[in-house]
Amino acid sequence: MRIPCGLFSLISLSLFACGSTDPGHAPPASSGNSPPPKGFDPPPAAAGYTRIVAPDVTVEPGVDMMVCQYVQAPLDHDVDILDVQGFQSAFGHHAVAYASTSKTPVGSSGPCTDEENLLQGSFLGSVGGEGTGGVKLPDGVAFRLAKGSSILLNVHFLNTSAMSAVGHSILDFKFAEVSPDRKIASLFANGNLGFSIPANSTGHASADCTLPRDIEFILFSNHMHDHGTSALTHIARGQGGSIERVHVDPSWTYEMQFKAEFAQWPLDRPLRIAAGDILHTECNWANATVEAIAFPREMCIGFGYFLSDGRSSPVCMDGRWIER
Repeated sequence: MRIPCGLFSLISLSLFACGSTDPGHAPPASSGNSPPPKGFDPPPAAAGYTRIVAPDVTVEPGVDMMVCQYVQAPLDHDVDILDVQGFQSAFGHHAVAYASTSKTPVGSSGPCTDEENLLQGSFLGSVGGEGTGGVKLPDGVAFRLAKGSSILLNVHFLNTSAMSAVGHSILDFKFAEVSPDRKIASLFANGNLGFSIPANSTGHASADCTLPRDIEFILFSNHMHDHGTSALTHIARGQGGSIERVHVDPSWTYEMQFKAEFAQWPLDRPLRIAAGDILHTECNWANATVEAIAFPREMCIGFGYFLSDGRSSPVCMDGRWIER
């Protein structure tokens, strides 16, 4: 997945599994408010997908910006999300979808508020920069959009050009009627927000989270940006217990910030982390620039998808557990 507005940028990754769609239960498609920019010509939504076009944003030269956009009104029933695909125009870094119980009108778009930055809604899916993808959830697993929840997008653009740009984000959702045979996944993230990597130097940071409850993971990975060199996450079992590897990235590449490599466990044998266990994530960087780098320009995040009721996407930042 920041308690400042950076935390949504957690992950520009995604998603997910396939299945049948009941068009009568799918939310209506929405449309954007200006023509796509030259060179941005995404194909039509695939059969069975509902397209949602976010409001466009103007990104000035050299500006790194995130906005929160309300793109779908609340429904009067639960809906499962089997897959999310999508596209962003030039300079797009991610578009991440969350459930929200805010009364903010659909079509609203602007800087994220403190409440939105707490990530209290459940994670629904995302697309990374320039349309790159991520991992699919296993068959028979979905994210759930609960009754009464709208869809909130956290959208990130970084304009590295000398010209003003218009940013467009399109997400295609594969909605399905709720099934008792389907398992529901939620997103969890463990991170360090307080590091600083000195100019022309290497850096190291770690995050330790003592879990207040049991969690069963089916997927887990690490997340850094383009200065990362290596990362790992492990579990310390109980008081002075054994160390168990969760996921290691011994050699980080630029592309991995958009397309993560995941450790995966079967649905009938998930990775169980018990209450009281410590989840430890550590990151290493090489900063070849003339300025110190800190969050959110860089990140140190361990994140995964766990089996749940779909009502919350908890985060543990600087050792602080946050969950609705």
